[in-house]
Amino acid sequence: MIKNRSLHLMLITRLAAVTLIVSVLVAILVVGKERERVFQKAREKALMRTGMLRMLILENLDAPNLGSHEAIRKMVKSMAYQGSDLDVGRYVFARIIDASFTEVARVVNENHDQINDLVQYIESGQHRIPAGVSRPEMTWVRVGSRRYVYAMVPFANSRGDIAAYVEGFYASTEQEDRAAFRNLLQALAIAIGTVLATSLLLYPLIVQLLRRVERLSLRLLDANMEMLRVIGSTIAKRDSDTDIHNFRVTIYAVRIAEAMGLDASMIRTLIKGAFLHDVGKIGIRDNILLKPGKLDENEFTEMKKHVHHGRDIINRSSWLKDALPVVESHHEKFEGQGYPDGLIGTDIPILARIFAIADVFDALTSHRPYKSPLSFEDTIDILIKGRTIHFDPEVLDVFIGIAKPLYDTYGNRDDDTPRYDLDEIVKRYFRADIAAYLD
Repeated sequence: MIKNRSLHLMLITRLAAVTLIVSVLVAILVVGKERERVFQKAREKALMRTGMLRMLILENLDAPNLGSHEAIRKMVKSMAYQGSDLDVGRYVFARIIDASFTEVARVVNENHDQINDLVQYIESGQHRIPAGVSRPEMTWVRVGSRRYVYAMVPFANSRGDIAAYVEGFYASTEQEDRAAFRNLLQALAIAIGTVLATSLLLYPLIVQLLRRVERLSLRLLDANMEMLRVIGSTIAKRDSDTDIHNFRVTIYAVRIAEAMGLDASMIRTLIKGAFLHDVGKIGIRDNILLKPGKLDENEFTEMKKHVHHGRDIINRSSWLKDALPVVESHHEKFEGQGYPDGLIGTDIPILARIFAIADVFDALTSHRPYKSPLSFEDTIDILIKGRTIHFDPEVLDVFIGIAKPLYDTYGNRDDDTPRYDLDEIVKRYFRADIAAYLD
């Protein structure tokens, strides 16, 4: 079996792509979970600290307008001096607001590196407490380059009415940030490591399955190519006493396509089309197909139907139908006098324009029951006379540049050399790139 690097490269590339995608998705999930963990931690702190604050100002909640605002400010400052979360780099800003949304007291961590931006953000009114809130609200807020957990907790008095709100902005400390980052890296390493380990464990199994698929695919390909040769050879033998014409003309067409720089997929299509170019002749009656002399007008009209027969046959096969441009259009002429559609110039498919030159060249240089082969020079003269009339001038120029070595190797040759050489071409364009074939 041919070692198929492209197929294994396809596997490695796609497996790596899937691994990368899954790793990214896992990373996003882990980051989201870590953010949620940090958020919940901040939420717990907010509820705990605001609960302590509520106990301090409990009597004020029942007083009109919260009673003595000065007393509330002293209690808030007292908490700050005791090292509460309000001033040690966690809740870097907090304030108490009465039921009419008037600020009663605030505490600010002046050591916070972006406290000025945060205060400006708050005083600009960009973030407002929603009206009618009756339970604690938490959300992420970005101010400048930092992200904070915004907490707003309503305080109810003994009658159950909302009497005040505590509003705070939580910023994690450097220690908390480092701990969160370590947790994130650890979680990412575990998650991505699990994905990679799974991929590595699956790879040998996938390779084993791939080798089985490769063997079966090569058998299928060989069967398809054998069918291609059988059908093409059957038609060729019915049309003449040998099928070697199909091998020679396919080689000529491939060499032209290679000289023109066509990609491998187009050349694979050209090989199929070249071998089956006259498959529609199976529908032509023997008295016309095998007539030794020139066909009359009615007979020629009947002969031209082989293109339509070929189109019908090719369209019945999903593997062969891409050869339709060659089968259908190889009798078109560059100036528009061909058949079946009278296409002009580049409206004729490029593969059909290539094959038309190869087909005529081989027909002129080959022995047939009704004619002797022409010399190379006479054949080239005929092709040149058909320039821009029958043949694409650009394709013809390419062919003339490579024609002599091809003629010397294959011209009117009816031994097994063309068969052997075409088999090598088929291996190179089909078997050697089974990945593209599977695609």
